[in-house]
Amino acid sequence: KRNKKKGRKIRREKRTGATVTENRGKAEMAVKKRRNNAIKFSHRDDTVIVRATDSQAGVRISVIDQGIGFDEKRAKMLIKKFSPGEPGTDGEPSTGFGLYSVKRNIEARGGKVSAKSRGPGKGSRFDLEIPAG
Repeated sequence: KRNKKKGRKIRREKRTGATVTENRGKAEMAVKKRRNNAIKFSHRDDTVIVRATDSQAGVRISVIDQGIGFDEKRAKMLIKKFSPGEPGTDGEPSTGFGLYSVKRNIEARGGKVSAKSRGPGKGSRFDLEIPAG
């Protein structure tokens, strides 16, 4: 599937039998916010992968992009409230609130959020660990 507005490809992969039923709507909103951020910071014709796998907690949703990436110092700032954001690859503004709200949403359900990148220009991976049930 392709994101029409920005020309990014979105690939969904499901490798789990677990499901999230409690507060499913809020969990889906968190995943959509993270996916939209991946699109925002990816380049035209890049592929954003949204992958669901089993985890010890229940379900791990990984959002993987080939976008601008970040260094270790930036990784610590990304999920803090109102951390200064960088503009998207098409100049979109960043509030510094989106990833923080995802983190709060997932942690309120007993889950975890982690951010990884091999460095600037090397894409990123955000894992949302969501308890099943």
